[in-house]
Amino acid sequence: MPVGGISPKDFRRFARTYESVANLEKSGLLRPAEFSAQDCPLETFSWRSGNVRFHFVDVNNNAGGLSGWGDFQAHRQVHGAIGVLHAKAGTAWEEAEQELRRRTEAYPNIAVRRLFVIGSSFDDKAAAERQQLTCPDECVEFPPDMAIGDDSSTLRTHAEVTLADMATKFIMLFLTRLKECTPVLEGSAKDLPAWLRLETPLDMDGEPLEKAKRKKRLVARGRKYSPDVE
Repeated sequence: MPVGGISPKDFRRFARTYESVANLEKSGLLRPAEFSAQDCPLETFSWRSGNVRFHFVDVNNNAGGLSGWGDFQAHRQVHGAIGVLHAKAGTAWEEAEQELRRRTEAYPNIAVRRLFVIGSSFDDKAAAERQQLTCPDECVEFPPDMAIGDDSSTLRTHAEVTLADMATKFIMLFLTRLKECTPVLEGSAKDLPAWLRLETPLDMDGEPLEKAKRKKRLVARGRKYSPDVE
């Protein structure tokens, strides 16, 4: 999503570059040190084969993507958010970060956020901007002389590197969630993980349910959703 300030033309070009490298081979990802093959819930999982494919949805375009049912339908759940800011717009990075978080509050299952700053000067001023951020580790700076276009090899390289980092985090997230799904499917879970307490527009519009009925409904939804994650 565009935040702070970036022309629609530059944003579309930037987004197209990311869409062009959205299919990543797992063999090209950096295996995290905390990964344990013994604890992996998928017996056939391998870092050497297979792909991770990103599906991008423009926050300004709901067609085929965002909806009030997103968290309930696994294939439409939003797992990450990228805010794109152009440094030449003059917007404080902290303001852009706050805008990104504010506009993604409707998607509580977002696990990875990134603020991309195009045209960073990489000087003391940029360093000061970064220090003001709530989560400076989520900020990625792009060089000032980088062209924004379909034929920009520099931007393409940056896109591949940043998406590879996000892909690794998503894989670890999903493996953790699969382990959390097991007691839900077996019926031994005393409570549902926060990410499985799925709400739908019907819960917001309908009459309040008794506590027991509400828990039963949430557990049923969790059992339906868990296999979708697998």
